[in-house]
Amino acid sequence: MTDKTPKLLVDAQGAIALAQEFIAGCSLDGYAQDQMRRSAVERQLEIVGEACARLARMEPALIRANKGPGSN
Repeated sequence: MTDKTPKLLVDAQGAIALAQEFIAGCSLDGYAQDQMRRSAVERQLEIVGEACARLARMEPALIRANKGPGSN
């Protein structure tokens, strides 16, 4: 594990928490009509994706060890 691994995990976890907070109490129709909310959630998902991509490059064994059933 590199020094950056914990930070990437914390970044991903924080972004997930924010995305959940942004959509809490919002209906699907309300979400679909709220461009600012959608943009905020999409940005947090980008952060999660980037953290996961970096982890996959830096720690391929970590990714292989945590693949779920049916993963390639």
